[in-house]
Amino acid sequence: MSGEDTGAEILSNQAEAPTETPAPESAPAVGEASSNETSWIDSIDEEYRPSIEARGLSDNNTLAKSYVNLVKLHGNNPNVVALPGEDATDEVKADFYKALGRPEDASKYQMDIPEGMPFDEAFNNSFREMAFENGLTSEQVKNINDWHNGQMSGQIDDQSQSALVQADQDIATLRGEWGGAYDSKMAEGRAAVNMLGVEDQMLNQLEMAMGTGSMLRFFQDIGSKIGEDVVLGEGDNEFAGGMTPNQAKTEMEALSSDFKTSLIDPSHANHKANTERWKTLNRYAHG
Repeated sequence: MSGEDTGAEILSNQAEAPTETPAPESAPAVGEASSNETSWIDSIDEEYRPSIEARGLSDNNTLAKSYVNLVKLHGNNPNVVALPGEDATDEVKADFYKALGRPEDASKYQMDIPEGMPFDEAFNNSFREMAFENGLTSEQVKNINDWHNGQMSGQIDDQSQSALVQADQDIATLRGEWGGAYDSKMAEGRAAVNMLGVEDQMLNQLEMAMGTGSMLRFFQDIGSKIGEDVVLGEGDNEFAGGMTPNQAKTEMEALSSDFKTSLIDPSHANHKANTERWKTLNRYAHG
């Protein structure tokens, strides 16, 4: 108001009214978009939106935080490797397997074989190739090989024990079957082995394949056909080769009545010789 204004002018309706300041519009709440703005996720390509929504990333800040944490995990950690996808090339897979610990080639896998355990080179090489193709690490192959050796060792021990028990049973059967001729027949078997030059390793393999009883009969049969004289070290030459119980019993039954009479007649000319013969036959027949 100027100093020239009168009181009437001041009170007059024509006087200037004070200017009103408009009230400010309320701002949208944090996290809410105004009606004229689009949601923040609308700025993301559609192909990425499902993954973002599934992880509960609600705004740009949480998305950025998630990315930073991912970089911290992968960016400077040499122990973190990316899994190859379904369409990964052989080169990508090879790099992945190498990072896990697969050797440069299959021959580098270390597979120790304990002494005395059967060794199949073709099987071991085939296993190495399979392990390499499937990306097994050196440590994994070693653990599998150690487990396999333990299983095989246990089976071999069980088989060896069972073989020993069966061998004892077979030998006992032969002793009963051959009776007094057992030693001489075993000597025939040894003679066959020596003549044929069969080494101990081959004998062991034959025994495992045939069984103890069958192997001993096999070589005894060969030895009996060789024609070597096998001497027991006692008795008449007539019994030098030994007799089975059945052979002795058959011969005793076939003895003449005169022979049997000589056994009870001390004055008989053949009493002494026939008595010794009878004793020998009886020993072979009844042990």
